[in-house]
Amino acid sequence: MSERQTVEAYLKETLPRYAGIVKDVALEAGGTVGTAEKSRSSACGEQGDNLYRISFGRLFIPLIDYEDLRRAVWESAQRNGFEYSSEPEPAPGDMNQIRNVWVTDSDGSSIQFMHFNNDAISVIISSGCRPAEKPNYRNGYFHVPAVQELLPDVTLVEAFGEDGNRNMAIFRQVKPGGGQSGS
Repeated sequence: MSERQTVEAYLKETLPRYAGIVKDVALEAGGTVGTAEKSRSSACGEQGDNLYRISFGRLFIPLIDYEDLRRAVWESAQRNGFEYSSEPEPAPGDMNQIRNVWVTDSDGSSIQFMHFNNDAISVIISSGCRPAEKPNYRNGYFHVPAVQELLPDVTLVEAFGEDGNRNMAIFRQVKPGGGQSGS
């Protein structure tokens, strides 16, 4: 664990590069990203271990073809020096027909792009458990940049309204009889 990149270095160096991959995929999908959760930090080791995890707020991108998603992620991951893997077939019995694309690094960080068939792409970014340079830094919490700070070149919208309804700028609307409207 002591050889892993620190939380401070992750926030300064790695998270912006991960955000660049998300931006590349979002631009491939038309340039809109839906936000659904706030970013957060939390302690992840035993008390006194000085280990923390950064969870970037959950994002949603309008659906694009799975092969276009894989290509966009692969190209961006290569440019940024990250490892790439994919799961081109949904798990047997998966009613949502989810296919995944991952970007990872040797320190346990990851981006998971979950391609929901006929819906949207859900994006989860996690730092993995990392040491901090300073013990007990601000009682265990770090300032995580807002989505707006890391994705200034895309249009950000709320993924869900106050009533919980999905924003049709992000999610496809499936019509009765199997047709689709929306993005």
